Amino acid sequence: MLTFFVLFFQLLAILLGIYIMSERNFGAKLFMLMFIFSQILGCLLYFTLGIIGVFSVLIFFILCLSLKTKKIIPSIIIPCLTTILFVLSDYGAQILLHQVEVQAPLNINSDLKLLLTLGIQFILIIAASLFLRYIFKKFQIYNFLEGVYGKMIIAFLIFTIVIFYINIFIGQQQGFSYENVRANGILFIFYTILLFTTFIILIRSAANNFRMENERIQNEQLREYTEALELQYDEIRKFRHDYINILSTMSAYLSLNDLEKLKKYFSEKIIPIGQKFESNNYQLGALSKVKVQEVKGIVSNKIIKAQDLNISTVVDIAEPIEELHVDTMKLCRSLGIILDNAIEEAVLCDYPRLEIAFVEKENLHIIIVKNSCREVPPIHQIYKKGFSTKGENRGLGLANLREILSECEGVTLDTYISEDGSFVQEIGIAILERA
Repeated sequence: MLTFFVLFFQLLAILLGIYIMSERNFGAKLFMLMFIFSQILGCLLYFTLGIIGVFSVLIFFILCLSLKTKKIIPSIIIPCLTTILFVLSDYGAQILLHQVEVQAPLNINSDLKLLLTLGIQFILIIAASLFLRYIFKKFQIYNFLEGVYGKMIIAFLIFTIVIFYINIFIGQQQGFSYENVRANGILFIFYTILLFTTFIILIRSAANNFRMENERIQNEQLREYTEALELQYDEIRKFRHDYINILSTMSAYLSLNDLEKLKKYFSEKIIPIGQKFESNNYQLGALSKVKVQEVKGIVSNKIIKAQDLNISTVVDIAEPIEELHVDTMKLCRSLGIILDNAIEEAVLCDYPRLEIAFVEKENLHIIIVKNSCREVPPIHQIYKKGFSTKGENRGLGLANLREILSECEGVTLDTYISEDGSFVQEIGIAILERA
């Protein structure tokens, strides 16, 4: 009976560690499902395979996370990391309790000692998981768990788990004396320090590469923005050159009192020039008021994309945007999703139109994206993962959008259909009180 109790709390501790360290905490339903099945699987395999049965439970956790998040590499890293914490906390609890007994003998029986060890282990694994989650979020490590660096981290973690359990199996054969536990504990701690040193080196290398790639993308976007502005300047310069000629021609018609030719000249020559200056090519100038370069880059890039597709584009920015109190990388990812969806939908309409506005209102910066659209399904459906009006294997963008923004403190997302039938999305960003 005591063995079942120990397995119950140990598997619960591992699952809680996975839940805490996951980038996006999964729901209560999946948690309960994973907990129940891991208990059944753990108990069955422990009595048939012994401690090796932990690998089957580990694979089960990895499969559940992979199916839930659709991200294979993080779904492997988090359970493996939690398993390592579990082993370290187990040995740490045994060593700590032994040291307490040496200093102040407790005179307790083996069952109570086991329960105390279990309690200490439970506290250690939860505390370590919370600490690692804090580190992961603070240094944005979740962003670097994909790709080649993630695969290298997986290789190190799996190798570490294998080494740990080989030593545990050898210790089990030798009877788990305190000397064996202490030796393994010291070995595991040393190896874990080596592992996390390697982990930090990999993450720093990934962060540098990520930063360089991000800067490259920003520079490319700003280059396109600058080229578009240069084209605008050339058009204005040409107009300035022709301005005197235009006035001279008009004055000639006026001096002859030839109103009919003046009206014709005005409608055929002057009005088209005015329309040209109000066209898409002159909307980019408004972005000069956006001082956050990353945001200016992504928005200008999407405006140019919309112009190339002959989408009528309007940009409205009343006041300069000096600062946005939000993770700019997540904001740019969100704006990219919103604008891509807006452009994809608008281009399918009879009168394609895209409007972008930056508004400051009631301690909020509000970014508004409004686009023409066809018949739109109920708002509550469009954020469901997999739902799309554009065919199969689509529909992850808006689901990811809500998840990304939910992680940003002080940021809201409002979606609605305007009175003219346009699709509108508003990102609200709280303005921190200025000192």
